Amino acid sequence: MDSLPPSPLGAELQALRRKADLQVTSHSYLRDHYLGWGQRLNLYTLFFSALLLVFTLVSDDFIQRTLGLSPDAFKWAIGTAAFFTFCISLIELAWNPTQKAKAHDQAVAHYLRMNYEIRHLLT
Repeated sequence: MDSLPPSPLGAELQALRRKADLQVTSHSYLRDHYLGWGQRLNLYTLFFSALLLVFTLVSDDFIQRTLGLSPDAFKWAIGTAAFFTFCISLIELAWNPTQKAKAHDQAVAHYLRMNYEIRHLLT
């Protein structure tokens, strides 16, 4: 790694660099975690919305013939899917994982700049 100057300042800079490395690692993990959740929630919402669109455009007679569901059971299935789609949308709006991912991405950039500056000071 870098050669340390034989001074207390060099040791302190090296300790700060290790802390910055840990911060980059932890914020990168959290950024990726929240970004993944945001993408999954968006995909679930889009999938269930498309499914609802397909089923609302199909007649009750067709559903009864192909899936064997009664019109009442079909309405309950559509209602349940609509409810869960709405709940997923509310969870994403309230939790807002994409915004949290952006905040952690800014922290990653900050600590990477800090790490770069410390390495520059050590050489």
